[in-house]
Amino acid sequence: MKLYSRIFRKTRSFILEYSGKHEALFSNIPENTKLYSRIFRKTRSTGNRKTQHLEKLTRPWQQITNNNNNSTKQHLHITDLHITYDQLAKRTSLQRDSSNSEDVQRRLSHLINSWFIYLP
Repeated sequence: MKLYSRIFRKTRSFILEYSGKHEALFSNIPENTKLYSRIFRKTRSTGNRKTQHLEKLTRPWQQITNNNNNSTKQHLHITDLHITYDQLAKRTSLQRDSSNSEDVQRRLSHLINSWFIYLP
């Protein structure tokens, strides 16, 4: 018991003496524990950003205000393309109507090639 209390007092005084220096606090800890501690601290510090990024990826709908009529529409994220419900329905109906007509082909190519799609 005396040996333990003597070691504890020395370790405690060492930690108190070097409390301002980060690495000095871990000098008495075995190497594998130091590594785990560093990994844990790094994970904790980046965990919030990872959670926020994951929330952005898993949120399928987003409210975007249309500047033309100041109304808010929901948009569906499909890869890099933002398509409203109406545009998606219009695109599907155009494909069903007649995929051979030149007018339909022109409209479809415009829909596919544009980054943001807004109906007039």
